[in-house]
Amino acid sequence: MTWKTILSFVLFATILTSIVGWLTANGILPLRQVIQYGDAERNFLRIWLGLAIVIGVLLPAIA
Repeated sequence: MTWKTILSFVLFATILTSIVGWLTANGILPLRQVIQYGDAERNFLRIWLGLAIVIGVLLPAIA
């Protein structure tokens, strides 16, 4: 994998995310901009994000 492949992927993902965000903000895509989470879902996401940070960021930095 070369730096051109990585740069192409990052550029493609950025453009795709920007287009979806613009289409959603202008009401063209039928997606809700705010998700109504309950208490159980909010707690689950808080725990899941904490684990993701530890596993994805801190663990590779230590190793």
